[in-house]
Amino acid sequence: MKSVLITLMLALLGGLASAQVFDQATRDFAAKVDARAWELLPAQQAGRVKILDSVARGMVAGFYGKSSIDNTGSAFCFLEMYFNAGAYLNKPIIDVHSGVLRDRLLPVLGIETATMLRATGHLPPEGLMAEESVQALVRERRVRMNELRMDRLGRDIQALITLQDDLKLRSALGRFWESVDDFVKIGSVGLVAPRSGDVYLNAHELREAEPELSQRFDDLRQAWRARDADKANAMLKSLAIDLTARAEKAGLPAWQRSLELFHNRVAGFSLAWIGFALATIVLLVAVSLRSKGWGVGGFVIFLLVSAFLLAGFVIRWILSGRGWHLPPMTNQYESILTAAVLSCLAATVLEILLRRWFFALAASIFSCVGLLTAYFNQTAVGWQIEAPHGILNTPILAWHVATLMIGYAVIGMSLVISIAYLIVAVSKQEGSEGVLSAGADLAGGPDDAALAREASLLADLDRSNLILIQLGCWLVGVGVALGAFWGDHAWGRWWGWDPKETWGLETFLVYLLIVHIRYVLPRDNRGVWTALLAVIGCAVMAFTWFGVNYLLSGLHSYA
Repeated sequence: MKSVLITLMLALLGGLASAQVFDQATRDFAAKVDARAWELLPAQQAGRVKILDSVARGMVAGFYGKSSIDNTGSAFCFLEMYFNAGAYLNKPIIDVHSGVLRDRLLPVLGIETATMLRATGHLPPEGLMAEESVQALVRERRVRMNELRMDRLGRDIQALITLQDDLKLRSALGRFWESVDDFVKIGSVGLVAPRSGDVYLNAHELREAEPELSQRFDDLRQAWRARDADKANAMLKSLAIDLTARAEKAGLPAWQRSLELFHNRVAGFSLAWIGFALATIVLLVAVSLRSKGWGVGGFVIFLLVSAFLLAGFVIRWILSGRGWHLPPMTNQYESILTAAVLSCLAATVLEILLRRWFFALAASIFSCVGLLTAYFNQTAVGWQIEAPHGILNTPILAWHVATLMIGYAVIGMSLVISIAYLIVAVSKQEGSEGVLSAGADLAGGPDDAALAREASLLADLDRSNLILIQLGCWLVGVGVALGAFWGDHAWGRWWGWDPKETWGLETFLVYLLIVHIRYVLPRDNRGVWTALLAVIGCAVMAFTWFGVNYLLSGLHSYA
């Protein structure tokens, strides 16, 4: 038995070791080399200039599924692939996120590659290259990785995508190709600001444009591959100074680069979920005890975290380089950020007017859940700042999306209030039955004061819920109408029964039904039925907001 356990432990340790991408020498080098010197370096990727930290996080997460490999830091991972990508052709580095696609790939892969995919969820790049000669040339760096472009593979995958009836597999193939493409394109990232024009040069393009600077890059590459940390650090620092000076002349000031690094460090301000979690705890105590002191304390925390989140929204707007008419609300992460900000603003106004703690509590929980989801799914929701498509760059879109986002936000807050109402209603029912039973045995009466407090709490929750439901209904309705107006501007038609349009209309109709059906329900059960219907309505809204993007194909999908 003991020998069996030892064998199993060794096998487990061997499996863990094989799952690592970097060997021990590379990890030791990563601990010594200071790649942070390049984090603030301006770089150009996909036509947009941003700091290298942003490029590294996005591209490494793009092909590997996480922004760091073996906990070595995004900048180091990027530079390792920039200077040494050929050494990783046989390493598990291409993310195969979809279980559907993994199941399709496993039967046709070799034993070693299939084992690697099962153990790590990743494929080696050489498994995607059919010719051994191509693999050898890339490994020796006698041809550039980005020159290959894997055109044949790209055409094959694109053909597969168009032939697939399975939407999940089609989406998985598209994402898989994006992962491969991110790995291939690392060498094409521009790190050198031009002396004229607006196109940055990569290390390979320097050979003809600026041979002297190109030689410095070659020297850095050689020191990097030789794992000479002292020489690599000196050259990284020297090149960073010179390249940054050139970039600042091209128009990317130091304050903006520092602001972008801070934005990345706090995960696009999704870390605000921690503050909202604290506000939620304090406000729950305030509501349960009906304590003004706890309520004020929770509301202050809520306001401080809301201010932090609002500042993050404004910072992202500045960093995006978009005009005043287009706030950051054009992808999945930005929609979550916008909804969280607007829920906080709506709750603040409602608390000032009505002086209850329910709205702040509901907004705290809604924002906490949304930002927590974004924080742990950064790659999936696209928290990187990217330039929007030209068709999205209109003021009409901003009003359309903002109106829908605040509508979705108050509907999310309504879900919180509805669940709280149902919990209190159930506990009141059980408590009332228990007290009446005990009272009959002891010839005493029920605790009328406790029941009165619960009844008062239920009444307050019901009134708060009705306010949110009505606001959500009309905001979604106006948002859908503005969307039709924008559709006429963008696509030349007011309505096209696109999945997002259709589900947006259905969300509005569901809440219109809830608002009106409430008044034909018995007064005794009105609050319970309203809460139950609001839960169902919120599920419809959630599918409209997220489900359509992942499960249905349409013009509005941005996930």
